[in-house]
Amino acid sequence: MLPSSSGAFEDGLTECVRTAAQGVPDEVRQSREQARSTIPHQACPSPAAHRSNRLLIPLSPKWRIVQDDIQYLLEQTKGNARSKASGWVAKSYCRTRAALLRAIREKCGPVDEGALQQVKALPEWHEGAE
Repeated sequence: MLPSSSGAFEDGLTECVRTAAQGVPDEVRQSREQARSTIPHQACPSPAAHRSNRLLIPLSPKWRIVQDDIQYLLEQTKGNARSKASGWVAKSYCRTRAALLRAIREKCGPVDEGALQQVKALPEWHEGAE
């Protein structure tokens, strides 16, 4: 049964932590302020919500094409851009130009003809797909 007063328990816990810390070298033990001061803030930038994608082809105000390491992504705007979200959502993941053109035809509706020509000029297979 636990004692009715939690003070005895807390005293025992504090003593246990103190005993465990006795064998730790001083260079390992440091305050939070010391730990924060050893890592420069600029050295650890916060990552973006999504990796920066290459090959931006805007198809229309609501649709665009980007690519990552292995595929083309057909993205649609959804909501507003915020600090943690770009406002774009991937709707299709395509490794070939033919699949990308099919996804555009099925999902996007009318698109800019110049952008469509850029898509048709892409390699048949995504470079990372090999």
